[in-house]
Amino acid sequence: MLFRSVSHLRAFAAKPNEGKPVAIHFDFFYRPVAIEGDGKVERLIVERTKLDGGRAVGTGEMRTIDCGLVVSCIGYQTPSIPGVPHDDNAGRFASDNGRIAPGLYAVGWAQHGPTGTIGTNRPDAFAIAEMIAADSGGKGSERAGRAGLDALIAARDIHVTSFEDWRAIDNAEMARARAGAPREKFVRRHEMLSVAKP
Repeated sequence: MLFRSVSHLRAFAAKPNEGKPVAIHFDFFYRPVAIEGDGKVERLIVERTKLDGGRAVGTGEMRTIDCGLVVSCIGYQTPSIPGVPHDDNAGRFASDNGRIAPGLYAVGWAQHGPTGTIGTNRPDAFAIAEMIAADSGGKGSERAGRAGLDALIAARDIHVTSFEDWRAIDNAEMARARAGAPREKFVRRHEMLSVAKP
């Protein structure tokens, strides 16, 4: 992953200017603290970080960056679940190649931490599915399956977003797109769900 990041940075540096006054600055070891401005983005407040046991922690040293646009892309940490082994430093569940405990598995970022892409996590999903099948010893057909899951969801009064609901959200996002844009994403969960379940 580090090699790929360095390769991207070198590719940026090697691009010809083509007469356009463009400058890109990469400031490492900072984390966003606040976005400030009078009705619009005017500055970003960041905190200097340092590595402590493999994790980035704040130092208390603040810096202000004047700007007019903020694009959020700051990673992810799998939240812990009481009673489930969790590696706080890596931001993922503690597992043996995805097997946390008998009948309990993790995949993707929950297994590896926030690295890679959808494409890199897809093979892991297949591997975990095969692991589950092997661990069940062929007993999967004796279980309630989807009907059992539906019954459990209903018993716990959990509201599920179906594929049809997702289609409604997808159509709504495309319908509200600005000129020249393919869609306008919902940024508030309640607005998105109100479209799925009006």
